[in-house]
Amino acid sequence: MDPIPLSTLLSDNPRFVSSNDHLGLEIEAQYWSHVETFPDGRALTTELVNEVKDLLTFAYADTATSLTSTTPYKLEELDRINTILSAVRVGENNVAGVWAVARYMSTFKREMFLHYHGEYGVRLNRTESVHEEKIHNERTYTFLCITPLFFYVPNVFVHRFEEVSVDDIINAGPWNAFRQQMRDGWEATTTPITVLLSANVALLAIGSIDHSGSIQPNRSVAQIACYSSTILSLTCYFICWILLRRHREDSMTTAGEAVKFISQCRNSVWGVEGAALMYSLPEALFTWSMLSFLAAVVYMCMVQSDTTTRVITGVLLGLMTLIVLAVLCAGWGTVEPSTKTLWQRNQEIVGKAVKSTSKAVDTMLRQLSPSEKVTHGDSIV
Repeated sequence: MDPIPLSTLLSDNPRFVSSNDHLGLEIEAQYWSHVETFPDGRALTTELVNEVKDLLTFAYADTATSLTSTTPYKLEELDRINTILSAVRVGENNVAGVWAVARYMSTFKREMFLHYHGEYGVRLNRTESVHEEKIHNERTYTFLCITPLFFYVPNVFVHRFEEVSVDDIINAGPWNAFRQQMRDGWEATTTPITVLLSANVALLAIGSIDHSGSIQPNRSVAQIACYSSTILSLTCYFICWILLRRHREDSMTTAGEAVKFISQCRNSVWGVEGAALMYSLPEALFTWSMLSFLAAVVYMCMVQSDTTTRVITGVLLGLMTLIVLAVLCAGWGTVEPSTKTLWQRNQEIVGKAVKSTSKAVDTMLRQLSPSEKVTHGDSIV
C-alpha cells in the first residue's frame, strides 16, 4: 500500500485532526462516498443496516430534544430516511439499497468528523465552536455608530449569521429556517407599510393640512413630516420587493449555496455587517416612517388645534410613551449582549489610553531624574 499525505485526505475538509480515530471518521466518509459512486457488486449486510438505523435513532433523539442539534437533517427529512431504510433489502443484487445506505453513512460520518465525535472538545451544540472561544466577533466602530439609526436590528442579523455558520459549517435546516424568518419579516412589513402610505395620503388630503393642494411659499411641519413618511414608505416597499425577489423561496436552499452566499458576504467590502444593514433596511425605514407620521399627527393635534384637543392628546401621548418605554425596558436586559457595545468599547479604549499615557509620563520623569550618583573621593555628593 502506498502512503497518502494527510493534506490529500483532507483536501475537501481542511480541519485539525486530533487523533487517529478522528481521522478514521473522515476516511470512512470518503470510503462510503466511493461506495455511493460505485454501488454495483456489493452486498448489504444486516449489521450495516442496523448501524445506519442506530445513527438515525441518535439523530432523531438529538433533533427532537435540542434546538441547536448538530444533526444535518430535520425531523421531516429523518422521517423520510427512516421510510427508505425500512424498504431496504439485505443481501446481494441490491444496488439501490447499497447506494442509499452509502449516501447516509457518508453524510453521518463526515458530520461526526466535523464535530469531533468521540474527541476531547467535541461540539455538542451547533452554535459552539471547537476552534474559537467565542463565535461572535467584535463589531466595527462604523457598525456600532450606524446601528442606533437602524434601532439595533442589524445586531440580530449579524448574530444569526454567525450562529448558522460556526466554523464555516452550515446545515441546511437551520439555514432555511433563518432564511424563512427573514422572508417572513419582509413580507410582514409590506402590508403595514401600504396601510401607512394610505394614511399619509389621507392625512394630506385634509384641506387644513395641505391647503387643498394649493401652492404655498412655506410648508408646515405636518406637511413635511407626511411627505417624509411617504417617501420612506415607498422606499421601504421597493426594498422589500427587491429582497423578496432576490431571496425567493426556492433559492439558496442547500448548504452548499448557503456557504457560497455567506462567503460572498464575508469577502465583500462591508462584510457580514454590510449585509445585516441591508437586510435591516425594511424594518428601519418602516419605523422611521411611522415616527414621521406620528410627528405629523402630534403637530396637527398640539399646534393646529384648540386647548381641549391639546390636553387630551398630550395626556394620551404621555401615557402611550410611558407604556412603550416600559415595554422596551422590560425586554432590554433579557438578552445578554454577545459583543461589547459602543460605550463599553469606548471605555476600554479610554482606559488603555490613560494607562499608556500614565506609563509614558512615569518613564519620562524617571529619565529626567538623576540616574547615577556623582562621587568625589570617598564622599558621595
